[in-house]
Amino acid sequence: MKKILLLLLVLAVVYTACKDDDPEYALGTRTLELSSPVDSIELTGILTTLKWDVSFEGNELGQTNFAKDKASFLYNVYVSDSRGGISAGNVFKEEGLTGTSVDVTGLHYNGIYYWQVVCLSGGEKLESEAAVFRAKEVKNFLSSEAYQVSEGLVSGIGRAETLDSLNKKLIKTVPGLFVWLKADKQTPASSIQEVSYLQFMVDDGSVKEYSLEVDKSNNTDVSSDLYVVGKDQISNIPNGEVLADFKKNISVYEGASFEVYQADGITVATDVQTGYQLIVTAEDGTTKTTYTLSVNKSTLAGVTSTAYTVSGSEISGIPYGESLSDFKANVTAAAGASFEVYQADGTTAATDLQTGYKLIVTAEDGTTKTTYSLSVNKSNLAGVTSTAYTVSSSEISGIPYGESLSDFKANVTAAAGASFEVYQADGTTAATDLQTGYQLIVTAEDGTTKTTYSLSVNKSNLASVTSTAYTVSSSEISGIPYGESLSDFKANVTAAAGASFEVYQADGTTAATDLQTGYKLIVTAEDGTTKTTYSLSVNKSNLAGVTSTAYTVSSSEISGIPYGESLSDFKANVTAAAGASFEVYQADGTTAATDLQTGYQLIVTAEDGTTKTTYSLSVNKSNLASVTSTAYTVSSSEISGIPYGESLSDFKANVTAAAGASFEVYQADGTTAATDLQTGYKLIVTAEDGTTKTTYSLSVNKSNLASVTSTAYTVSSSEISGIPYGESLSDFKANVTAAAGAAFEVYQADGTTAATDLQTGYKLIVTAEDGTTKTTYDITVASGVTTVTSAAGRIWMDRNLGAEQVATSSTDDLAYGDLYQWGRGADGHEKRNSGTTNIQSDSDTPGHGDFIIGSIDIRNWRSTPNDNLWDGVNGVNNPCPAGFRLPTKAEWQAESDSWVSQNSAGAFSSSLKLPVAASRNTDGEMENAGIGFYWCSDATNNVVNYMVLTQALVIMRTYDVPIFGMSVRCIKD
Repeated sequence: MKKILLLLLVLAVVYTACKDDDPEYALGTRTLELSSPVDSIELTGILTTLKWDVSFEGNELGQTNFAKDKASFLYNVYVSDSRGGISAGNVFKEEGLTGTSVDVTGLHYNGIYYWQVVCLSGGEKLESEAAVFRAKEVKNFLSSEAYQVSEGLVSGIGRAETLDSLNKKLIKTVPGLFVWLKADKQTPASSIQEVSYLQFMVDDGSVKEYSLEVDKSNNTDVSSDLYVVGKDQISNIPNGEVLADFKKNISVYEGASFEVYQADGITVATDVQTGYQLIVTAEDGTTKTTYTLSVNKSTLAGVTSTAYTVSGSEISGIPYGESLSDFKANVTAAAGASFEVYQADGTTAATDLQTGYKLIVTAEDGTTKTTYSLSVNKSNLAGVTSTAYTVSSSEISGIPYGESLSDFKANVTAAAGASFEVYQADGTTAATDLQTGYQLIVTAEDGTTKTTYSLSVNKSNLASVTSTAYTVSSSEISGIPYGESLSDFKANVTAAAGASFEVYQADGTTAATDLQTGYKLIVTAEDGTTKTTYSLSVNKSNLAGVTSTAYTVSSSEISGIPYGESLSDFKANVTAAAGASFEVYQADGTTAATDLQTGYQLIVTAEDGTTKTTYSLSVNKSNLASVTSTAYTVSSSEISGIPYGESLSDFKANVTAAAGASFEVYQADGTTAATDLQTGYKLIVTAEDGTTKTTYSLSVNKSNLASVTSTAYTVSSSEISGIPYGESLSDFKANVTAAAGAAFEVYQADGTTAATDLQTGYKLIVTAEDGTTKTTYDITVASGVTTVTSAAGRIWMDRNLGAEQVATSSTDDLAYGDLYQWGRGADGHEKRNSGTTNIQSDSDTPGHGDFIIGSIDIRNWRSTPNDNLWDGVNGVNNPCPAGFRLPTKAEWQAESDSWVSQNSAGAFSSSLKLPVAASRNTDGEMENAGIGFYWCSDATNNVVNYMVLTQALVIMRTYDVPIFGMSVRCIKD
């Protein structure tokens, strides 16, 4: 914040009267009168004209040494800012003037000035009395060649302007500070787009306000925190978003406006839908941009119906017999949603309607689903059907003779939801068997509707056989001797009266020519319809042999079995004799095998369960040339995941070759035996057969070593010290060596900003070869402080903190150095290009390197001031090297008093070589070029002290502005 110089605004009438210096010459009356300014002046700049006049009365003028011709008079003019020092003319002095007016420069608005004129003629002088005048208010505080400036208004400001360019192009006719405000006249503006008013805070404490007219913008950009805004589309709009909420979530460039229209781009929208258009009109009223809206698909997965009752999870009131198409036509899905009807399992598409069926709705988003259970009204159908019998409207016929009641009921199907019962001929007595004339009565699902069917039972349907030679059950004929002929078998079987039989192969259709277990004997009853099938069971065989088309089978051995043949595949390729079975055992002939190996045994048991044959197995040698590992990752051609630094012996111990196989590790050429492990080396496996080979490439994990060494500096686990003061960054990097495969970079103290120099507190961060493991070293640079002794006898650093060199001139920018906020340490904020934040710190160390900005009301970077932050060498945040501290106000005063002149020139000509390094204001912006600002260490109640160097003078200031950025020069304690 700029310092406001407060002056009193007082209008004064100036009147002076001449007096004769020597009464001896007072023979006439002569007067030296100060004629202008006679009361006050209006300053229109730094130039003011003073006027006076000399008059005489009487005829005695010739008796004095004064000439009669006024044109020969000479005048001395003196202007001072104090009555006691008027004769020194410390503001303005001009001697030997021949005219009666003079232009005076260097005056200030509302300044109080004393002035006097001395008239000289003939060796005599005539003095006016000292007069006082004050400037009155300036009509216009500003002017500009770039803009139009009138009372209270600055117009003609281009949109491309910045606050910085405004500040440069507006010319102050009086000293003061610019404050840029938004439209509410309270909030500080940070850009040309935000600014609406300029408050000119004049140094005397008065405030002049100007409205700013910025040329209208043609910007039609749109932004949103909730939606996705593309070049010509706004998407990710929630389904169902109301228009009012949508508009609230849209932001346009300042001065622009927008409206939402339907897809035609003309009709104003009342809702939000995909395809609608948002048209932005720029501030200039002409430029327009159209954005097409894309609304997210709906998640609504519900249905409605005016025909049925729809609850949260059920649709009821569906008439019995309602067709599926009519039902679908009477159901309406939510907007964008679709539905399908499924059977009760929820997956099989329905072709009709039944209670328990499911209607599943899929919302427009394709994901959200709702399932409704269907409830169909009960049926009034009271009919039955049967695939076993003939059913007419009132009779059930074709019932086999001897059909049991239970079998009959099982063969009758009632209409959906209906039930039935069988009664004797009276229709009331429940039946226990079946006879012609009995009644079957059906009751519909509704419990009311009934239908009666009369039963008609067929003639005898006995279809059975008997035998004295074999054992006959209801479905099997067993005890048939192995090898029995078909003719002998038939002769030993007798069919039921009127029935006949035939023998078929197992398929039941091909007539048999021999006898085997599983063949069929089919009996046809007298009615020609009823049939009974008997399975034949021939006594078991004593054959215990096997055959194979895949292997070689001798009387006692099975050979030619491929290596690695699975047990299941082996068994599938071996066929036992009819009725026989086999099992594979290990070499002991008792332990069941789980794999195949030479020497294992296959034991066949004949169908009779007694006869056995043993075969010895002979498996071909393996051609497997592979390895496995529980420690590493093994693919078909690579072994990876090998830890960095793994020894060759450990690696071999962790790799297992296939059964019978062996391996060796070679260098990348595949022939030179390896003595260590490196990525690209080869592991070659030789199978048991001695011929088959497989080569694996080795992939060793990258190193996780994240360390450095140096022969030039001292390196500990977390610090690199012993770095010479002034060491360049490039030389430093050249003297540091990272671990194999690792890399490092040097950063400023925040650990993120890349360093361009070396300072204590900077970080060197090493990243290991694996790209993940990191180690941070703190950098400590040896002190390189060089000093000078001032004329006041004190020892000072020879340059500002952060400066690259001792100043070669007042404006040597390499000597400017850093700009610290009062009380803060060297955390990066002091850099002239540091970032800014408007968040005050609640501690002495903010924890970041941003310059903390403020406002008219916020003048400290710390939320609760601490006056002791720079209190001596042990101050909490003392930024000076060890043994040095910031000077006090008194120490700066003593130094400035020793200079040849009390201004910026004297400061530079001193041994301190102080440059005019400017400052940073409350907005973090650079200002006051050509002026030097230097902090003092002392502060009281948030009021701090600092020294100002200008071309005209040195000023010691006391003000509540710790938030400013100023230079620091350190003094030895």
